[in-house]
Amino acid sequence: MSGGSLDGSLVVAGRRIAGTGGALRAIDPSTGATLEPVFDLAGVEQVDLAAAAADGAVDALRATEPRDRAALLEAIASGLEHRAASLIARAGQETALPSERLEGELARTTGQLRAFAALLGDPAGADLRIDRGGDGPDLRQRRIGIGPVAVFGASNFPSRSRRPAATRPRPSPPAARWWSSRTRRIRAPRRSRRKRSPRRCVRSGCRPAPSRRCSVRAR
Repeated sequence: MSGGSLDGSLVVAGRRIAGTGGALRAIDPSTGATLEPVFDLAGVEQVDLAAAAADGAVDALRATEPRDRAALLEAIASGLEHRAASLIARAGQETALPSERLEGELARTTGQLRAFAALLGDPAGADLRIDRGGDGPDLRQRRIGIGPVAVFGASNFPSRSRRPAATRPRPSPPAARWWSSRTRRIRAPRRSRRKRSPRRCVRSGCRPAPSRRCSVRAR
């Protein structure tokens, strides 16, 4: 998003480049209309370029002070909040979800960023351990960044159709529920058919059961 508008280009190492992996358009699920702009898809060359740029930035970012990395995360959260109106409007077009739900998604994202920023400011977050070796060298351990991480974003983010209820397909029962219920029926233990010994009437001692006129119930 550049200047508050989408241009569909890729951003790799701080530069906007065109993708060679094809293109796609977003679709409004409530109307079926295609949305602008056309998004470039990354090809093998762009993926390799992004991976190399991320790998080259690891050492420099790891050498920074924790407060500098915390400030970076805080700046990202603030930038998202600054563009909240346009982000929520666009997400609403692509998913047909209500603005309240999307506002919650945005708040969850910024909250996670600030939580990690607070962790960087906490000395306990580094999990520093020092094992004094006496006359020998000390053994020291702390947490460090592991390097670039590839994130596979969900391509099936839930969308809500705004079609009338009468035209919506009725959901079928989950297969897992049907199978579990069928499994329970198959595995249900059979009732024992063993003949029980006849009960004795507590008044007259008759077998196998008291007559219907007996007022004392058998035990």
